[in-house]
Amino acid sequence: MKRLVKTMVLSLLLVSLLTSGTWAVSITHLTYVHHGDAFLRYLETKAAEFKELTGIEVEIIVGNQEKFKTMLAGGADPDIHDLPDFDYLALSGYYVDIIPLLKKDGLLRQFNPGLIKSMSAKNGALYKVPQGIASVVGFFNRTMFLEAGITPPDRLGSEYDWEAVIQLGKKLTRDADGDGVPETFGVDRGYAYWRRAVAQAGGRFYEYDDQGQPIKSLWNTPEVEQGLSFVARMWEEGIIPWMRVPRHDEYFFWTGKTGIDIVDATGIIGSYLSQVSFDWDMTLLPAGPKGPIASGAGGYGPNIMASTKHLDEAWEWCKFLFINKSNMEDMMALVGTVPALISAQPAYAAIANLRDKNYQAIFDALNYLPPPEYGAVPQELSARSVNVNDVILGKVPVRQFLQQLHIQKQAIVDDLRRAGK
Repeated sequence: MKRLVKTMVLSLLLVSLLTSGTWAVSITHLTYVHHGDAFLRYLETKAAEFKELTGIEVEIIVGNQEKFKTMLAGGADPDIHDLPDFDYLALSGYYVDIIPLLKKDGLLRQFNPGLIKSMSAKNGALYKVPQGIASVVGFFNRTMFLEAGITPPDRLGSEYDWEAVIQLGKKLTRDADGDGVPETFGVDRGYAYWRRAVAQAGGRFYEYDDQGQPIKSLWNTPEVEQGLSFVARMWEEGIIPWMRVPRHDEYFFWTGKTGIDIVDATGIIGSYLSQVSFDWDMTLLPAGPKGPIASGAGGYGPNIMASTKHLDEAWEWCKFLFINKSNMEDMMALVGTVPALISAQPAYAAIANLRDKNYQAIFDALNYLPPPEYGAVPQELSARSVNVNDVILGKVPVRQFLQQLHIQKQAIVDDLRRAGK
């Protein structure tokens, strides 16, 4: 019955496209290389189905941030892209507002209103097609904990906090043969946790005006210092493999060589964790001064470029991928991600084979979202573009680094305000 309904819906889509004269159109979808092979297979499979049903060809391009910049510079904008780090382009009118499209097709109620609000800009515009919920949870290697006789994070309750991560990480970091290179580490990629740690300390990087424009740097505030200092301490304690072994990627969480992962979202479940040999599970992030805040959690999805010459076709492709219950169930089976589409969510645990996992943590994490950083700041102000390596490695004092950064960022803010940007 499900497949019959799907066929009927797609047949109506086909008729609509044929009557509108959009046959034989080609669109491009630039997808992020680090979304993984499973997501790429989903896109390629659905592109073939979409072409068969509509005649519209979708060219899937795999790339990174530099690839996207090159395409923009060369005037070869994709019709759609799903890369991170480019939200700031919305300020310059690069993206289509999805709200009118959802309303036109009567699809707005297919999503949680709170999720739509959390994904929207301060002006009410929604620049991403609602695809999934990226809850940031605390993954842990239960096998490693039990073999070491250590209480795993899900049994610590409120005691699972920053200090617990330090102490657990020290116990799980082991150099059994004494060659100076640990066989296991406590925490995977803890260096990448610093922005989330700032949020957990109650910090923000900028103060914004009513239009969502940054007006004041907050880089030198105590909360930002507290968050960055925690991450620097993880490295100082020697519990993360980064910059301590020749290849720290050999210790990524899914290799089974690290006990705790506090940097990844649920997207790794269906991609990297689907074939591992150890027992893993989830819990809330370790609590910081303001609790287990999951900075960065919430809704996500692709952007439709305002420069597209095929908006109708690009929108139909996005609906086919992410606002179609049957297809979203297919995506869950392949990728393991949590769908934003309400009608597809009840099947998540069974399809993703998580019935023996604490999958409720994925939804509980959405109760610990930090206040939104309104406004998509330009790249020169983005926290993601700040290199904090020297601070984490102890080469530069945290406070000194942040004060210098504050002066630099405030100058940029002032220049942008004077220029009216």
